[in-house]
Amino acid sequence: MVEDEVLNEEGNVEVSNAQDDEIPSNEGVELPGEEVKEKNRRGPTKMRRVAENPNEKVAVTFTDFGEHVGPGSVTLSSFLGPLVREHVPGRFNLQEEWHKAVIFKQLGSLWRAGKSRLVSQVRAAKTAAERLKLKPSNVPSIQMWNTWVRSKTTSSFTEISNRYRELRKNQIPHTTSRKGMIRLAYYMKKESRPEKVSWSKVWIAGHTHADGRPVKPQYAETIEQIQSLDSQMDSTSAADNIREDAVTKILGKDKPGRVRGFGRGITATKLAFLQSRDAKIADMASEIEELKGMKTNGETETSETSAGFKEGVRVQILDWFESEDVVVGEGEFCSDEPMYKIGRVPIGPNAVAVIVKSALISEAFLWRPTTDVLSLEDAVGCKVAWPINKVVLDRNPLASQDVSMQHKEGETRRCKIYDWTSEEEEVIAEGLLCSSNSKEMVNNIPLGPNAVSIEVVKVFKDNAHLWRPTAEMYLIGDAINEKIA
Repeated sequence: MVEDEVLNEEGNVEVSNAQDDEIPSNEGVELPGEEVKEKNRRGPTKMRRVAENPNEKVAVTFTDFGEHVGPGSVTLSSFLGPLVREHVPGRFNLQEEWHKAVIFKQLGSLWRAGKSRLVSQVRAAKTAAERLKLKPSNVPSIQMWNTWVRSKTTSSFTEISNRYRELRKNQIPHTTSRKGMIRLAYYMKKESRPEKVSWSKVWIAGHTHADGRPVKPQYAETIEQIQSLDSQMDSTSAADNIREDAVTKILGKDKPGRVRGFGRGITATKLAFLQSRDAKIADMASEIEELKGMKTNGETETSETSAGFKEGVRVQILDWFESEDVVVGEGEFCSDEPMYKIGRVPIGPNAVAVIVKSALISEAFLWRPTTDVLSLEDAVGCKVAWPINKVVLDRNPLASQDVSMQHKEGETRRCKIYDWTSEEEEVIAEGLLCSSNSKEMVNNIPLGPNAVSIEVVKVFKDNAHLWRPTAEMYLIGDAINEKIA
């Protein structure tokens, strides 16, 4: 009875005749000098206690695949049998409509399984009197019962039933008892890292005993082949592909409309959609956490001029190395938070992030060029960093101050490096002047006009921000013995 209900949860209709899969034993065979006692077996479960109080409902947890798991799931599975037999009022808290749809599918499977068990008992009965004793109380008349019995004992029905019994003998039985494959996977993922639990591992665990023995000796070779192939596929993407996993490669392709070990209602197409959805949700969750981190860090280091700025405001972009206000493009303001990242690099203090909408001077050089975007024209439609004093926001021009970098090459290569974010001439480091060639590459980016490359040899202020930070270098303290712009 117990194994019958578990097989039903996997979606098989003709699963009630579990005696076909039993291992032959000497149980019930009378030996000389030994008195054989008939084994006590429990009858069908009644689950009367669940239905006693209508105000107390059992909570049930559902997975993304639409299957119920957890402690409440075990009680629910036991309850569904008497529910379809006796129409007992439900006592479970099912919130969503799709929760109920899953349960009705299971109810249909249990109803068919109950009839299948009854057919087995009818066929095993020797006399008409024994068959009459098997009549359920909800069958209204003996005539109706006898008609049903005759339909299930005909030669044509017996032939079909025997054919399906032979097919079931070729199936590999599982060892999950009432837990089922879905609940087995649920508990395996709770006990270890979920990404390490592939469905091949779940299938192997569901068809072997706790000590690793196969469910039956004749299936030992097949299970060993699946284990060997699964261990080789652990580091490959095929381990999570149900069409390329170890079980499919050894046992063959699944029949249309079902996937091994996933229970009722799961198809290959639906599973692929769920996996794609989960991957997208994981990416969105990671992005949300990153944005929360930006907001938290930005609140402590927000620029003093941020009070009047609004996201989405149209802005004018001024030439960053000209002392006069020369408009070189138009854009849309995004943020002036120092920890706001463009290409995984924070924009830093005294800078803003803007989306370039148009370039009025196509050859205008970017303030922080990249390996593939050098001019303002190349950055149209992209998000770039720009000096905060070279952006006019919402018709409120910011103070235009001369912050151009003017380094003079003297007789010695030794030079001082000033804090570009401060109006005061604060020396933050010393270095060796390398070049003022605008085409020289610094961190795989051209130096550009009105700039020099310097090798940092001594640092006085570790937390000073670099003019052109990278993913590896953000502060001047990170650039010791490195070449910077």
